[in-house]
Formats: sequence, structure tokens, C-alpha cells
Amino acid sequence: MTEVHILLVEDSHQDALLIREALRDTGLEHKLTTATDGEGALQILYSAEYRPNIVFLDLNLPKISGLEVLKEMKRDSGLRSIPVIILTNSMSEDDVVTAYANHCNAYVRKPLGFERLMTSLNHICQFWFDTATLPKHRATTFTSSPPETLAL
Repeated sequence: MTEVHILLVEDSHQDALLIREALRDTGLEHKLTTATDGEGALQILYSAEYRPNIVFLDLNLPKISGLEVLKEMKRDSGLRSIPVIILTNSMSEDDVVTAYANHCNAYVRKPLGFERLMTSLNHICQFWFDTATLPKHRATTFTSSPPETLAL
């Protein structure tokens, strides 16, 4: 895969900076787009000009929760094939069960410390971009329209 497109949905500025730096250190050729809340994530996903290869999604987001973003993505045939990696601080077993019940592709607790975060992201990137086969970018067709609160 040449350049990969990653959507990072993270409301913590500090965590987003650490993730951005850790992704840079993986050596993966990528384009990173960020959203700081669930509403912004859905606006990006429903825009005609952007379709990520993978989404890193925090659960605890303002406006629309990460779980609601996940549910919306998996409801829509134009979005459901995009792998969603839950990347969160939540230690709740209920969050783990609910995320998998709603078809997340992996649930990863954010490790403490930059080195451990970098190691985790290296493993994630190696699997999803070197081992797994992802669908190629194609024109996005949606089976539903974005939630009305988005007013795209």
C-alpha cells in the first residue's frame, strides 16, 4: 500500500499530538486527518473528498460519542468496510463488550508513555497495512444520509 489515509478522532489535544508523533515514528507513509469530536468525525466521513483506510476512534468524545460514531459507520454500507480501531483510556469492560458488539475491529487501551504508545501503533500499523488486505479507495456511496444534526 502506498500512502494510507488515517482518520484520528481524539478530543485530547495532548493525546492527539502523541499519536501523531508516534505515527510519524512508524515510518508509515500516511496522511492523517483529525477530528476532535464525533460530529466532526461524521462530517469528515460523509464528505465526498475524504475516505480513510482506517479510523482510530476514542470513545469519550464531545457532541457525539465514539460509540455513536462507530454505530453510524457500521450502519452505512459506504463506511462499514473501513476498519475502526477503538483507541481509548476507558478501562470499562462494558465499553469493550459494547464496542465489539457494534463491530469495531479492535479495542486498544492507550498505553502510558510515549515508547509504549509507539510500540502499540507500530504493531497496529504493521498488521493493518503490511499483513491485512484492505479495500482500495473508491467513490463513497452512502446508503443513508448523515444524522440530521450534522446538516451537511
